[in-house]
Amino acid sequence: MRHMLMVLLAFGLSSALFGQTWEVVKQGEMEYNPNNGYFFNADTGLYVGQNGAVMMTTDGGQSGDIVHFPEYDGAPSWSDVDFANNMVGYACASSGGFIYKTEDGGYTWAQVGDTSQFTFDLHNIDVVDENIVYVAGDDGVLKTTDGGITWAKSDFVFEVSGKEQDLNGGIAFCSPTVGVVATSANKGATWYTHDGGQTWNFVQLIFPGGISKRLYDVAAYGDSTFAIAAYHNCIFLSQDGGKTYQQIANWSPDYVYFTSVQILDENTIVAGGKNGYVTITTDLGGNWKQIDIPAAHSIEFVYFLDPNVGYVFAKDGQWFKTTDGGATYTPLLNWPNVAFKGLAIASENTILATCFNGDATITTDGGYNWTYPDNQLIGGKGTLY
Repeated sequence: MRHMLMVLLAFGLSSALFGQTWEVVKQGEMEYNPNNGYFFNADTGLYVGQNGAVMMTTDGGQSGDIVHFPEYDGAPSWSDVDFANNMVGYACASSGGFIYKTEDGGYTWAQVGDTSQFTFDLHNIDVVDENIVYVAGDDGVLKTTDGGITWAKSDFVFEVSGKEQDLNGGIAFCSPTVGVVATSANKGATWYTHDGGQTWNFVQLIFPGGISKRLYDVAAYGDSTFAIAAYHNCIFLSQDGGKTYQQIANWSPDYVYFTSVQILDENTIVAGGKNGYVTITTDLGGNWKQIDIPAAHSIEFVYFLDPNVGYVFAKDGQWFKTTDGGATYTPLLNWPNVAFKGLAIASENTILATCFNGDATITTDGGYNWTYPDNQLIGGKGTLY
């Protein structure tokens, strides 16, 4: 792939075995770390993230080009992106109150809004249409109704037990008026509005067990359905506009969590999170099917076009695509940015290398060709030293 940055990672082999010179035969292909993304169809999509760089793919992730470069050294990373249609979209930055807009499908971006007025960190964005956009951040909710020319901050104080909360647990709207926002603080706290953000109502989610009540993502569908991704692999579902919820996923008391959730249709929900865990339901939570990626790396986001075609972006360049509903995955990079920890030599030409999260790779020609590093070779998810 053609990319802006190359990871400073080289996998070397012993000169005692292979001569007196060193040759790099594999190296991490991508130093760029996406935080979120949007796909227009099975082939075309973009990812936003590190230092405000935007990467575009038009061939289903097999290649990608940086279409928006960092504006300066140390520029804030973009935290979220959403589109009203194939042309008009918006993105927000994780620091500084920056909001950007594109009108050509993501190829060029321009800053919108008055960042001298709003300088707090922005975490999630929801684009209702070309003109109406909501952004959630550390100091509340911003809204525009004129396509980003002007922005207004909600007067409501999002607090729990008298303490104001950072709104970093997701935001989603079903319509211009009906929406939900959440905090990832250990509160299980959400708020809903049915009047476009003029008023907000507090709802605390009830976890079935465990010790954490953190929330990480909110998805919307139809005119009143919301799903919230949470700690302990919980998925909370509301069908009355955020007023009430039920926990519908196969929750766990362990230290696991979902970081990304999507509602694909009236019955289908997909979520991904820690340890490469991905799960999908086609009967609104009655039954769940585990469709993990073959790498136990924490997932940044999932983006499915339908129950069959989807993308899963995990840390360390473990990016995958499925076209059969998660039965199989194809890596989008030729080589991820994994850190190898163990090396085992079985014979003159057979070598096994292992690393974090159960990833392993093997060569049978003395080190020139290696299998893709994933956890299918070993069958585990723990670090292999």
